[in-house]
Amino acid sequence: MTTSFRFTHLPDFFLRTSASTEPSGLKTSRTYIAISVIFGLFNIAFPIIASGNQLPLQDIPFILLAPLYCATLPLFPRLSAIAYSGCWLTLIIAPDVYISDMVFTNWLFHFLIGRFLPTHKAAAVHLVNGIAYAVVTFTAYVNITGKEVTLLAIYLLSGILFIPAGTIARKTEHFWRNRAHITEQRLNAIRDDIATEMHDLVAYSMSQTVLRARLAAENETYPEEAREEFSALAVTGSDALHELRLLLYTLKRRSDNPLSSDETTFLKPSHDIVTSIRLVTRDLEDAGFEVNCYISENIGLSRTQTLILSRIAREMGANIIRHGDASSPASFLLSQNKQRIQLLSTNAVSNDHIIPMPSSGTGIMSMQERLAALGGALMASNEEGTWITSASIPVVEVEE
Repeated sequence: MTTSFRFTHLPDFFLRTSASTEPSGLKTSRTYIAISVIFGLFNIAFPIIASGNQLPLQDIPFILLAPLYCATLPLFPRLSAIAYSGCWLTLIIAPDVYISDMVFTNWLFHFLIGRFLPTHKAAAVHLVNGIAYAVVTFTAYVNITGKEVTLLAIYLLSGILFIPAGTIARKTEHFWRNRAHITEQRLNAIRDDIATEMHDLVAYSMSQTVLRARLAAENETYPEEAREEFSALAVTGSDALHELRLLLYTLKRRSDNPLSSDETTFLKPSHDIVTSIRLVTRDLEDAGFEVNCYISENIGLSRTQTLILSRIAREMGANIIRHGDASSPASFLLSQNKQRIQLLSTNAVSNDHIIPMPSSGTGIMSMQERLAALGGALMASNEEGTWITSASIPVVEVEE
């Protein structure tokens, strides 16, 4: 039978192809923006203190704009570099202002253009600004003093020192990013090898054991007590196989779509329940069922709720295989409102005998007990040949 599998509104974890939730470049930019803010505060405080709280009004625009342009440079390198250069050229030709208004920010500016601009462009910016400063210095002053020469030398020296420092920072960050990427690729390869080996060896052997136990439990030539033992063995093995397949699926997904280095958790509970339902639907498809699955966005589950609902989803799948009609589609629905989270399964009822997937033997009673521990409820009914099972639990606050 041709099977179809539809997930609507799946969490981004299953749809994204990008490895990271936040670009590393953006995080790096935030660091430099924070540094620029600190420099900006120092650039504002120093002139105020030096002037004895009598800062001339004409100096204020330069004191404020210079750190602002530095702060935006990590995000808009070219535009910010042009804006800062314009601010600097205005400062050196404006009357009655102090060059010291931008001395400290010049150091930061030269470092940032070395970090965020190609080296030749950063050098060109420094050269143009330096030449303009030199021309103004030697033409505007009739008697050049040591102070003017010192300020010019400080400007030129800041570019010579800090632009290479920024370039070194850029190359160093690039080196460690590449190294981290290579390491992540190697880890992904190891994860993939582990998942493949466990699937080919352990999972296959366990599935054969479960299958043999199922058949033995259905063999009427065996004593009733032996059949019960085989049934219990099949249940235990099937539960372990399901958990193993969940782990292998997690390893495989992490290998195919590695998470960012910021994510310290392996998977969030909401992702685990989606994976569990996905694996149950695969069991149903293997049994010849067509499965339609609908999962709402932003399902908020605690770890305990996830474990319970995962087991209930597997029990629902077992019941569908045991009693369902494979000629009619089965469905799973996972939804949430403000008060409750609901897991719903539907399937057509079959009168034909089908070799069952092993269950705990307690069926609905087992599911009711598990849900009761969470303050939940279970409803099951046969509506005109369609078996409907609904498990609901209250919404709780989930710690990220």
